[in-house]
Amino acid sequence: MFFRKPKIELSGLEIDTTCIRFVKVIQKEHLWQELTQLEVDLPQGLVQPGFNKKNIQNSSELIDILSQLKREVAKGSCSIGVSLPSESTRFLVKSFPKLPEGEQNIKEMILWSLRKSSKIDLANIDVKWSVFNNKVDSSAVLMIGMASKRVLHEYVDVLEKACFAPRCLCSSDLNLFNFYSSAISENGTVAWLGVFPESISLFVLKDACPLFYKNIKKILIAQNDADNIDMLLQYFMDENPDLAIDRYYLSATSSFFENTLSRSVFHADQYEVLSPFNQILISSTDKANQWNYASTIGAAWSTLIS
Repeated sequence: MFFRKPKIELSGLEIDTTCIRFVKVIQKEHLWQELTQLEVDLPQGLVQPGFNKKNIQNSSELIDILSQLKREVAKGSCSIGVSLPSESTRFLVKSFPKLPEGEQNIKEMILWSLRKSSKIDLANIDVKWSVFNNKVDSSAVLMIGMASKRVLHEYVDVLEKACFAPRCLCSSDLNLFNFYSSAISENGTVAWLGVFPESISLFVLKDACPLFYKNIKKILIAQNDADNIDMLLQYFMDENPDLAIDRYYLSATSSFFENTLSRSVFHADQYEVLSPFNQILISSTDKANQWNYASTIGAAWSTLIS
């Protein structure tokens, strides 16, 4: 008797300041293929992302928009991974000589460290982390994510009232990185840059172990994305003056990035522009628009490990 291999279908949703994006992807024979993509414009000012402030200015209006989208994509409840604006979360990389045993003890150690180095009121902050092993000195490197519980509740509340079932919420930049992670070298010191409409993120890894992360809001005095990237790289070099980056991986949420990025920021042999078409089979005829959905697909994939 022959059995057909099961298909894996996943859905992702991204909320940013200008629109909501939805995708459905399917895995057949180890190959991912996009089935559905939809984009709905948002009124200006409806979503105003920030780490510890009100993000959704009119919940009822956003629920109506999400409910209409939900009726178009699924019947009944729809399980999704979610990309939130990067400005609504914070990430940092911290190294510890040794970790205590047990999740609660690790959390207490993280909170103690954050209280020493940050002025954030941690009483209302949700903290998550991933552990990596430093191959050089056997220390534990933690990628720590923080989000306001009130802000998370804002997003979860509107999604659930629209009959979506959010399984995993993460920042759009980390979901974008995860979408492209299989194309990024695990050897040497590499830097990934994610360019968004209003911000840019830098994630540096050494032999696949996190070393540095920073997201900055684009500043008005910069002439273009290249200037913003240059300033962001300066943050890294100021903290790590003796460490050289072997290769840069560049990605964005729009295809214009390839044409407008000043090549003077990097030498031609130092960087690689990551393309979504190398990660997933695209069924859409609008190829240029597909760059917009990379973070949304990353959100869908996040439900596999949540």
